[in-house]
Amino acid sequence: MGSAFSGLADDASAVSSNPGGCAFLKKKQIMGNFGYYFAGITGGNIAFTTPIRKNQTIVSGVNFINYGKLDETDETGKVIGTFSPFDIAIGIGYSQKLGRKLGIGGAGKFILSSIKNYTSYGFAADFGALLRVGTRTRVGVAVLNAGFQSKGYTSGHKDPLPLTVRLGASHRLKGLPAIFTGELLKEYDDDIRFRLGAETTSLKPFFARIGYAYMQKPETDELKDNTQGITAGIGYENKKLGINYSYSLYGVLGGVHRITLFYGL
Repeated sequence: MGSAFSGLADDASAVSSNPGGCAFLKKKQIMGNFGYYFAGITGGNIAFTTPIRKNQTIVSGVNFINYGKLDETDETGKVIGTFSPFDIAIGIGYSQKLGRKLGIGGAGKFILSSIKNYTSYGFAADFGALLRVGTRTRVGVAVLNAGFQSKGYTSGHKDPLPLTVRLGASHRLKGLPAIFTGELLKEYDDDIRFRLGAETTSLKPFFARIGYAYMQKPETDELKDNTQGITAGIGYENKKLGINYSYSLYGVLGGVHRITLFYGL
């Protein structure tokens, strides 16, 4: 759905997109996502939500990415070995309903990045809120990666974390078996971008989804691709089990396949 999820946030994946939505989850959920990217890059996440009492939920998650096997060379370009860089973030947090319509939540996380013999780590927090407007509309806002790099790859050099603000909404049109989502996204070093998504609900327990995530287009005509940012997927979900497949287009870089597994306890 173009990753336009901050205004819907109705399953465990909300841990990493808008933890405020987890307040409305009534049962334990575990969800795993794995993606195969271009150039041998792989990544994904695991999210777990646990209601502990009425209107309160513990949330946790792991996000990871592996950049594949890269050649190590000396100053002349001679290959002298290989290495596999990776990043991982581990977080835990809390979400709570305030009344019947509003959910808020937050999570702290530890982030580690490794490039051969060099490591960097930092600490960050995610915050989110989700408001139900009537019975068919939701509005969400999330602030992600608010934190700092504690240790850089080298002494004396630190980078800012990718602070991100997401503002989204979802709506179920009356008389139409579909959910529509939209989102505005602002990262600390980028312009405001938008995302759109739609999901049909007439095929339950099967689903079909489509979306579009606006990306900065290449400046040269040779690299332009009008399909860049288009996403589509299919899935099956019941009250306890779900499996979803999605495909996202990244222009000349190619496409990304993702598989998501869901289990409700």
